[in-house]
This record gives sequence, C-alpha cells and structure tokens, in this order.
Amino acid sequence: MFAINEDLSIYVTRGDIAFFDISALNTDGTAHVFMPGDIVRISVCKKKDCTTVYLRKDFYIAEETEVVGIYLGSRNTRFGEAISKPVDYWYEIELNPDTNPQTIICYDEDGTRVFRLYPEIDGEVVGGNEEIIANTLSLVDQETGEVHDLYVSDGELMMESEQTTEGEG
Repeated sequence: MFAINEDLSIYVTRGDIAFFDISALNTDGTAHVFMPGDIVRISVCKKKDCTTVYLRKDFYIAEETEVVGIYLGSRNTRFGEAISKPVDYWYEIELNPDTNPQTIICYDEDGTRVFRLYPEIDGEVVGGNEEIIANTLSLVDQETGEVHDLYVSDGELMMESEQTTEGEG
C-alpha cells in the first residue's frame, strides 16, 4: 500500500515500493528547473528526533527537468524493527544537501511531514502448513495459453502448469 495525503503525509506498508514525483517552485512562483548535477535527497527520521535517521537516499539529476521521480524500493521501506501497528516517522526532501542545501518539503509552519509505516506480514509459516505458496510468479505462454506458476518450496524452484481456455471468466 502506498499513498500521499493532501498534507504531503506519506503512507506505505513496510517492505512495499513507493514511487512519486516531486517539483518545486521558485520564489517568484515559477516552476523550478532541476539541472544536471543536482541531487535530490529524501531523509526519514525518528519522530521528534531528527538525529536518528532511518533512511537517506539521493537521486542524481542527469538532465534538465521540472519533475523528479522518487523511488523507494522494498529494502528502503523495510527500516527499523518489524512492527505490528502503524509507526509515524518524519521526512524531508532537500535539493543539493551537501553543497547548497535548499529544503523542498519539510517540517514547517503547517506542521510535520509524516512518513507512516504500516506493518507487513513477514514471518515463518506455523502450524505445519508448508504448502502455502507465498511468492508465486505466473508466466503465460502466448502461443498455447498455458500458465506456469513458479514458486520456491523447501529451497527448490517448483513449477505448476495448467491450460487456460480463451473466453472463460
């Protein structure tokens, strides 16, 4: 799950990916143009403790653009301890943080910028039900319509196949 609220709060399930675009305005209200060599950084810290940083990721600008894509992969959103309820952190986004810092999104007169992490189900299967297929990749043969489900069971790559019928469903 991933969402951004009107107040720029970010909501993401721990371990999920998040992708969003950011832009900035110049003081005269025109769109800021990010230039080659610019760096945009997102940092996530402990709520009420800006010195405990859990995530810091830089995005390098290769060409002139008014919009920068921010991508947080699964490893990026899996920081801190495993959680069993939502946890709020704070975040900020900066332009050129190491050379000419300009904060784009941060704690300001409107309040904090919340990065809320929701729990993920990520544990061992209990109760002897080893046949649960947790991670499955389905491949469809375009010529035959055959579906191949690939998954890992007891450390081995397994495959199940079934024939589909066009027009069903």
